[in-house]
Amino acid sequence: MPACIVNIARKPIEGQSFNVLNAVIGTMESHGLPGNVTMTLTTNLGSGISIIATIRWESFDAFEEFQDSFFANQSSTSRWDETASKCQSVDTNVLEVIKPVDNVPDGFIPKYMVRNIFTAKRGKRSELIDALIENRESSTGIKGTIMKPIGHYQNIRVTQVFDSLEAVRASLAMIQSPENRERTDKIIQLTDQIIRPVSRIRYLKN
Repeated sequence: MPACIVNIARKPIEGQSFNVLNAVIGTMESHGLPGNVTMTLTTNLGSGISIIATIRWESFDAFEEFQDSFFANQSSTSRWDETASKCQSVDTNVLEVIKPVDNVPDGFIPKYMVRNIFTAKRGKRSELIDALIENRESSTGIKGTIMKPIGHYQNIRVTQVFDSLEAVRASLAMIQSPENRERTDKIIQLTDQIIRPVSRIRYLKN
């Protein structure tokens, strides 16, 4: 089980989306690190497309060791800046894994990723985590990854993968169904905000 996930979210400037995508995939391939690269399919009005690299680490120490090596390598930092020059912004996030993805059927090939980002009410983060774990354990099918960002005290993330847009649609319909209303209402009562960006997976390495 990975101990942490690192997300690097880039918002390309107009006309640079696929140049940034290709550069990010190239960097992931050159390092051979386990993870994925996604491109947002749904965005908030005016927010623009995001290209997100996700890297899995078996320990925080392993990530820190890689980070130390990266900062000491001028070629690596130059490539980072070159890609960043094609972006409006670059945001990084480190998340501690609480529950990893589970119950993935043999031969499953994920095509879409949904990041459910919850902002807990003040003082309710632990209760929200418990409610999300309870909801996860009672669900059928692939069980999503539950994570907490180490730099955002009130946030929790549940990441799910799907093999089709129809499966993405059906998952939201199931969440909103009458039979799940009690669990859904409990989670809503513990949160100030929930957003659900949907992305297309463009690169994947297990």
